Amino acid sequence: MITVRGPGMSTPLERFLNTVSFKRPRRVFFREFSLRKATLEKWYEQGLPRDIHPDEFFGFDRYWSCGFHVDFGPIPPYETVVLEETDRYVIVRDKFGATVKYFKVHDTGFDTRQWLDFKVKDRKDFEDVKKRFNPHSPKRYPPYWRALVRCIEIRDAPFGVSFPGQFWWTRDFMGLHGLLRAFYKQPDLVHEMMDFYTEFVIETLHPLLDEVSIDFVVINEDMAYKSGPMIGPSLFKEFMYENYKTLAKFLKEHGVKVVFWDSDGNPEPLLPLLIKAGINGFLPLEAAAGVDPVEVGRKYPDLVLLGGIDKRVLAFGTERDIEREIMRKVPSLLTRGGYIPTVDHAVPPEVSLKNYIFYLKVLKGLGVGPESLRESL
Repeated sequence: MITVRGPGMSTPLERFLNTVSFKRPRRVFFREFSLRKATLEKWYEQGLPRDIHPDEFFGFDRYWSCGFHVDFGPIPPYETVVLEETDRYVIVRDKFGATVKYFKVHDTGFDTRQWLDFKVKDRKDFEDVKKRFNPHSPKRYPPYWRALVRCIEIRDAPFGVSFPGQFWWTRDFMGLHGLLRAFYKQPDLVHEMMDFYTEFVIETLHPLLDEVSIDFVVINEDMAYKSGPMIGPSLFKEFMYENYKTLAKFLKEHGVKVVFWDSDGNPEPLLPLLIKAGINGFLPLEAAAGVDPVEVGRKYPDLVLLGGIDKRVLAFGTERDIEREIMRKVPSLLTRGGYIPTVDHAVPPEVSLKNYIFYLKVLKGLGVGPESLRESL
């Protein structure tokens, strides 16, 4: 399963850069969005070998890490305290100061939880939070991180950084309902929190980006329902647009090729403002929310897309259904360029190993992924 580069073969980094630059490479970069732990456990029962890493077994392209991780969370975190526990649930105060009820159900690969209370209700609470978001804290970067930069400089696979967006971060401290109310009842506080966080992200990234260029960034927001975004374009423009513009400008000036914006659900009404602000990538294009990657690609021809293949079809469809789903979307998007085909979120345990391997074989036949993609099956 080890891939040896031969004459005419490209590296994962070359495939990634050619793919996101709309150059239509001979082989398109491919790495699955995510494989859930519960999914892998089901696949082991169905015959997936346990003595080889799934990435290597399936022949995915690699991302580069060198063990490099930037911590964008509270330092120090709020103390995690168990407030109550029964045989059905546990209530904790977490590292963000929120009170969360976790139900003891783990068969889906998701935590089943309910938020009960949040840290920030007024400016005084926010002043306490700010003390834990010093961008210059040495613990934000790994020990000896400059030695790891040397590793990044010689990479042959794409390297990127992900972090919560300003909506996600503010929601972590106010809760969704608290934040939505605050847009109208405490607008100055929301502005202050989002402005503060944007400056924090930029200052946190400066040491890394001043030393080495990186290939992509993923800004995690998850701010949409099936029917549309959690806030409309007018609120987005008033509270978030300028911060996105500032952040995207900083990233592009430091050589970041793609700034991906990540949101489940259907956030399409926000895409024009995001693109205008400088965002040039969108994922995961969730089919269950009515997001059609072909239509998004047509409307926004310069937007790099990742995802869009309906996980429900892989879970409950026949091989013919899977092939039809892929062929309806992938060929035209590969012709368009700037598209990395993957399932439209993490692969759930309802997807059988047999169906997943069939999906990979269809993609490989379209020129997706390295030559080694599923060569042994």
